[in-house]
Amino acid sequence: MQNKNDSRPEDILIDRYMPGATSTQREEARQNVRDLVTVLVRINARLALEERGKTDSPESAGSGRVAIPAPELDI
Repeated sequence: MQNKNDSRPEDILIDRYMPGATSTQREEARQNVRDLVTVLVRINARLALEERGKTDSPESAGSGRVAIPAPELDI
C-alpha cells in the first residue's frame, strides 16, 4: 500500500479489491479504472444530449427511434 500523500483516486478501489497487488498490477488496474471512468463519462454525456433532444449524429436525430406499443389490457 502507498503513502496517503502518494495515493490517487483509483487507489481506493485497488486497495479494497487488490490489496496484495504488485506495482505492475496496480498500474494496470489504475489504467483499467481510468478507461472505465472515461466510458462512463461518455455514456453520461450522450444521455444528457439525448435528454435535451440533441444528438451528435445527423443520422440519429430521432428518426431512427422505434416505438414499442404498450400491451392492451382487457379488464
